[in-house]
Amino acid sequence: MLKFSAFRHPSARRYPGYFWIINQPIDMAKIRARLRGMAADKVRTVCLHPVPENFRIDIDSTMSPPYLSEEYHRKIAEIVDCCAELGMNYYLYDEGGWPSGGACGQVWAADPEKFTWRSIVSDGDGGWKIVKDPVTPELAAPRPNLLEKGATEKFLELTHEGYRRHCGRHFGKTVHMAFTDEPLMPLKTPGKLGYCSDLFAEFRRRKGYALEDHLHDLLTRDNPVCMRGPLAETMIDYCEVMSQLFSERFLLPLRAWCRKHHLLSAGHFGGEDEWLNLRCNHFGGVLHSLRQLDCPGVDMIWHQLYPGERLHPFPKLASSAARQTGKREVLGEMFAIYGGGLTPAVMKYLVDYMLVCGVNTFVFSSTPEYTDQVDLSGGRPAFGPCDPLWMNFDLWHTYVARMSVLLTSGNAEADTAFYFDQRAIWLGTRESEYAVFNAADAAERLRRRQCDFDFIDDESILAARFCGGKLRIGSAKYARLVLPGHHRMSAAAAAKVAALRRRGFPVLTPDDIETIPPTLAVFPATEKLLVHKRALGGGQAGYMVMNTAATAVTVKLQAREDQPVAVADCDDGTFHPVPSLHGAWEWTFAPWESRFFLCAPVAAVPAPAAPQTCVRILTRWRLRPLVKHEVKEVRQIPCGAKAIPAKTGDWRPYLGEDFSGTARYTAEFRWNGTAEINFIDLGQVNYTAAVKLNGREIGRKFCGPFVFDLRGALRRGRNRLEITVANTLANALSPADVQEYWKKRRKVESPYNTIQLGFEKESLPSGLFGPVRLMK
Repeated sequence: MLKFSAFRHPSARRYPGYFWIINQPIDMAKIRARLRGMAADKVRTVCLHPVPENFRIDIDSTMSPPYLSEEYHRKIAEIVDCCAELGMNYYLYDEGGWPSGGACGQVWAADPEKFTWRSIVSDGDGGWKIVKDPVTPELAAPRPNLLEKGATEKFLELTHEGYRRHCGRHFGKTVHMAFTDEPLMPLKTPGKLGYCSDLFAEFRRRKGYALEDHLHDLLTRDNPVCMRGPLAETMIDYCEVMSQLFSERFLLPLRAWCRKHHLLSAGHFGGEDEWLNLRCNHFGGVLHSLRQLDCPGVDMIWHQLYPGERLHPFPKLASSAARQTGKREVLGEMFAIYGGGLTPAVMKYLVDYMLVCGVNTFVFSSTPEYTDQVDLSGGRPAFGPCDPLWMNFDLWHTYVARMSVLLTSGNAEADTAFYFDQRAIWLGTRESEYAVFNAADAAERLRRRQCDFDFIDDESILAARFCGGKLRIGSAKYARLVLPGHHRMSAAAAAKVAALRRRGFPVLTPDDIETIPPTLAVFPATEKLLVHKRALGGGQAGYMVMNTAATAVTVKLQAREDQPVAVADCDDGTFHPVPSLHGAWEWTFAPWESRFFLCAPVAAVPAPAAPQTCVRILTRWRLRPLVKHEVKEVRQIPCGAKAIPAKTGDWRPYLGEDFSGTARYTAEFRWNGTAEINFIDLGQVNYTAAVKLNGREIGRKFCGPFVFDLRGALRRGRNRLEITVANTLANALSPADVQEYWKKRRKVESPYNTIQLGFEKESLPSGLFGPVRLMK
């Protein structure tokens, strides 16, 4: 059931967390002040992310004390104590840098001979050989082979046990999640197979034949033309064994340790969004590995998702795995390498997209160690006071928290299962490309018909039960299964599917998608809307509906539940009644708008009045810069300039191309007391705003629509309006001299900087664009 008090006042656990990058000496006085500042800005969860000096040569760090030293652990314990005092959560990040599993080189250093990655390659003479992969500690901390026995045990000893000794009293309280980040095993690439010392014995035990007899063909015929027939099945067998070893020797020991100590095993793997790259088998079968986590997740970095560019269904891999294993929380790591020009509207769009895919617990990347020593030459954005938009981030945090409450209430409900052909992807052939294309295409067709679904694989099919006409996989129930037109399902899974079909269970192809009933019926049909459903018990349900388009859409929605309808208001934590009849209602979705509708009896509060008619457009403005944000040596400089006449629109002609910060627009207007004026609509704002009328704060908005209620502040005669606008850091980051300064300052240029500069060009126009309308 949905707890309305939890929606109005979310617990700290529902607020988004932040990767807190620690790459400088840890000064506890400054750390405590930083935590107090974050708590005041409604940052309720931090995930301290150590970046040791030896992590990577291209990522600057002067972190001290040394990673995992006793002094380091004592300081971390103080930080966790401070979080507990402030009522904040602390996520335990299990690595120094990434990928997880190596303790920033210390696991490998414990036994370099045993833990060095090894691969099987052709010997060039009709046979094969085992070679060591190159190790370059001077460039990056060596990662261990997590398939070797003892590697994970050493990792747990060095990291988790150290944290337990110093912070264990907070486990299950302030600390209730351990975050593992992109762990991986030796890769499968053309002409090369990952290896561990007992691979051949384990393969023979699990598959009943000798892998060695097939290695020459696997290595020399690993191409789209030759990987067919029995050889293809051998390659799949190899990938399955490696996947099983990865979960048994790394993921499951981590989970067991976490559960023993009252923590959730959480995290994500690398590259979940590029399905063709899953052929490398660097973390095993994606659904198989996600199922081993208590809080499975995905990450979203450098425009893997972006409005108007790419909306891919990969987040549903994590939500599918969670639902089938009875997990409540689904993790999303977001925003790394999106650049310093990331706007509030885009942030909300992307979080809403993750939510409608079933992701409901967030870690944003990232916030710097201190506010006065920030290096913006590497990964961006850097969330915090160094970002002009931070003035309204408390509103953003509350929105995410309230949506998280809604999307963790009850249980996700999707009655269609879609087969994810991991076996075909492993082959790395044309068949793999077809599998990826078919899966993405059919998944998109389902979603654009408002048919929510879960991904399943061979393993989950074999574990499924058929009961009451439904296919039951763990706690999930499905009314139908959609198979791609061509697939490489295992013989055992195919036999079970054939048996299901004989018993009358619908097994469909993509050609049948139009016959599948939607999760929420929409009239007229539109591809703009995505839907996610929460079953709340007692015939009640919640529906999240997202308009993914940049245009408005008016529709009639028909739920399966014959209940009164209310809509959630995440601004004030209430629900408003929606006129409905037998579970049907109409709604106009603004561009990029998302709404959560509750089909249940609820003590709803009447919706606030909305503006209807424009009374006057304000055109005479004065503009004064307030604070300028500099990025070479990060600082915020109060501006002493006087207000100047200005027009609405881009403020760069007035404030300069490189101005990032806050500026205030002022206007005066007279009101005779007879004309009805109740609201002000600012129109387009780039990118966040706060409004005062006659010295009284009217309101703040993180993103649009920028509509504010003037009643109570408007007075007869002269009225003075003040609108404070903040833009992004993109403008300050754009000048060529900034890049030259960083090149001279850094030992090695960040690999991320060039990528981010391209992104940041999209958000250079700044200011109050309007039109600014007084409304009744």
